[in-house]
Amino acid sequence: MASNSDQFLPQRFVLLFKATLSLIFTLLAMDSTAQLQALNDSVLSNQSGQGLLEISTITPGSNGIATDPNAIDSGLTFYRMGINGNLNFNANINQVNLGCGGVNDALVPGVCDISFDNVSFMGNNGNNGAGAPGSDFTLKRPMITLAVTGAGSTNQQLVGVNISSQSATGYFSVGQVLNSGQTNPYNGATCQGGNDPNCQIGINSFSGRIGLTMNGQVSGCMLFCTGWLGLTNYTSYIQNAQTVQTGTRLQTSYVMMPGTSTKALYGLLTVNASIGLTEPMKYIHGMTFNGIPDFGLSFQKQQVAWPNYDYTSATDAYAYPANTGWWLNMPQNVAISGVNGNYNLDLTQTAGALFVTIPLSNVSLGINPAKNCMGSVKFC
Repeated sequence: MASNSDQFLPQRFVLLFKATLSLIFTLLAMDSTAQLQALNDSVLSNQSGQGLLEISTITPGSNGIATDPNAIDSGLTFYRMGINGNLNFNANINQVNLGCGGVNDALVPGVCDISFDNVSFMGNNGNNGAGAPGSDFTLKRPMITLAVTGAGSTNQQLVGVNISSQSATGYFSVGQVLNSGQTNPYNGATCQGGNDPNCQIGINSFSGRIGLTMNGQVSGCMLFCTGWLGLTNYTSYIQNAQTVQTGTRLQTSYVMMPGTSTKALYGLLTVNASIGLTEPMKYIHGMTFNGIPDFGLSFQKQQVAWPNYDYTSATDAYAYPANTGWWLNMPQNVAISGVNGNYNLDLTQTAGALFVTIPLSNVSLGINPAKNCMGSVKFC
């Protein structure tokens, strides 16, 4: 590889790479009696099993499949190394900050590509919720993929690294919900309770692609909250509301809930008003993964369409192109269930509610981060 590839890789990856090479050369230099011994055909015929490691090369041109809308043929060669098995783990992380500063500051200054507080990877309970504390998050067939330009030439260069899996199953918990009167440690503001953004800690910024499916409800007071109309309440039901968020340094998420059943006036009146929910991502505190395909974290110095696990598919060979910088790919059916938000609508929002979209924003979703008592960092 060209010498300038070290300039792109974070120093810890360079050290890991060099340490791996050192180990390989040490093993090669060992006395032959300590090395693997050849087996004859008779012995081999009695052996059975499946290879633990999967190694493959995806050459330029193979990422130019015309029917795949995500295909980008940039002359990239992909080298993939994976484990033919499952990786089970449970982890709590105080802070995840990746890609702070750098080239993406020209797009959105002052934030990181990915910034999460109080992160837990754990198992799910099979019902779109968190599993027991200490349960495992599972990556099926985890793998590392390298993207290289000019492979085999004197100008070859590493332009990206992707750590991914065939699929992911578990629960991803993030953040904290403060009680009224508590001080937000990140901005020094006092939580006022309810839907106050200062009460929410979690996803500060996100770069990648995520497909969310939400279920639950948002309810509150409609038109007036005092006087004889004081019980003019509404309930807007969220039923498999889907949204796909894609971009660099995102901080808000938008979910459209068309034709939801909105009940008002003691339930005597039912209107079909659409609800548009715009949420800062820090209000999202739990996501369920049920076999989500091609979950992965990557960093790249140019836009890269990373090959999916089954990259031979004509229509789904490559993930949505990852932008320069850090990128988290969890593309479909990430479940957010049990939403139980409360939001009081004012007169301007409900005027013409039979015909327009009612805009909601900064709605506390009523989902608290999971409790996970595992390891030296505990969220419980």
